[in-house]
Amino acid sequence: VLGAVHAHARAPPPAPPPRGGGAAVVVGQGNVALDCARVLTSPVEALAATDACSHAVEVLREARPSLVSVAGRRGHVQAAFTIKELRELTKLEDVYLRIRGEELEMGMTQASAEEVASQRAKKRLVELLHKSADAPFNHQPRAIDLRFLMRPVELREDPNRPGWLGSVVMERTKLAGPAGAQSC
Repeated sequence: VLGAVHAHARAPPPAPPPRGGGAAVVVGQGNVALDCARVLTSPVEALAATDACSHAVEVLREARPSLVSVAGRRGHVQAAFTIKELRELTKLEDVYLRIRGEELEMGMTQASAEEVASQRAKKRLVELLHKSADAPFNHQPRAIDLRFLMRPVELREDPNRPGWLGSVVMERTKLAGPAGAQSC
């Protein structure tokens, strides 16, 4: 996404999109993943005023997703995005940020609690996630669904559009191991 938006030298122009919104999936839990979600849900006019390349802006004008799921295999404590990136998502106009409280609970193992206790920045990030979790839906036209403890296990083709991704099958993960070295 970012390569196409910023006209990366190796990024070919995107294929013609299907008309209408739909959904997008971003796999990862770093700043780039959150940037992708922000770009995909930003007003097209705002992107057009930036250094984003014109062909990417036109694709988003025709087929901007109404839902962007950001999924990662780790828990919220192990996520690599910064509080600044998360805060930007909480302030997007006309975008519902969905964070599931139950996923935050599942990821708060004893080892995760130790990680939070030893890192001030991580503590502030976790506090913002909890504050933002389970917010009521107010019929915003776009949504970002921030998922934790989920990993993609299968990509399925759209039966109505051969060659296009139709769905991503996810599997729940579980953290195990000591603080600072938990794995899924």
